[in-house]
Amino acid sequence: MQPAVETLSAREQDVLENLAADRTDREIAARLGIRERTVRAHVSRIILKLGVASRVGAAVVFTEWKIRGCLDAAGKSMGVEIMQMKSPCGH
Repeated sequence: MQPAVETLSAREQDVLENLAADRTDREIAARLGIRERTVRAHVSRIILKLGVASRVGAAVVFTEWKIRGCLDAAGKSMGVEIMQMKSPCGH
């Protein structure tokens, strides 16, 4: 079983959300106000933490997590308000 996206830090979640939107490291860096090198470091940690083989695998995990309606404690998913529902993610 793969670890949940919720185990990622807030910044890693921000990077993952942008990664899943098919943005390049350069685009992610510009959007988040960080260096490309920092984005690459975050992406490497995300891939390790999620136990996937690539950026594409991480994006798939994020998309599945989002589709399932997994919410954080504040009822938000990656900073975007979504409909309240019972979560199959263990909450």
